[in-house]
Amino acid sequence: MSYDPSDAAYDQFVDELYEEFRDSALEDDQLYNRVVEDFKESRLRDYYIDHPLVAKAAQDALAEAQELRGGHPRTALVLAVIAAEVCLRDALLAPILHGSFHTGSTADLVVKLVVAGKDEKLINALVRVLAAHTRIDLRQFGRSGSGKALWKKCGRFR
Repeated sequence: MSYDPSDAAYDQFVDELYEEFRDSALEDDQLYNRVVEDFKESRLRDYYIDHPLVAKAAQDALAEAQELRGGHPRTALVLAVIAAEVCLRDALLAPILHGSFHTGSTADLVVKLVVAGKDEKLINALVRVLAAHTRIDLRQFGRSGSGKALWKKCGRFR
């Protein structure tokens, strides 16, 4: 196959359509925001499709904690905390962060670097990202009857 003038004309036409769409999308904030949100939702959905067992480690740790609850309550507590952290990191934050990048390899690298960090400011930023995407604000969530948010109670263990 050879590249002839009709191929060049088609490529130029597609490039012009792309530029026209990009320019109009950038001028129309609502359209631009909708396109960006659709992209992020699609990337998030793709992450869960590509990683169907993303919550398995957390589920296994929680199941083991429940089994040990009666005879070994301290061990059960440790496993329950591990389950919560793994679920938060692997099943919630990693997919949200992954959905924010254009290419899978870049997203994988950034997710590993960001999620592995223990920087308090970064953790608080990730909690805000989680709240924005899921409407679950861990800074406000607590058990009924408890006067203190669960996040503050867990803070002393981090």
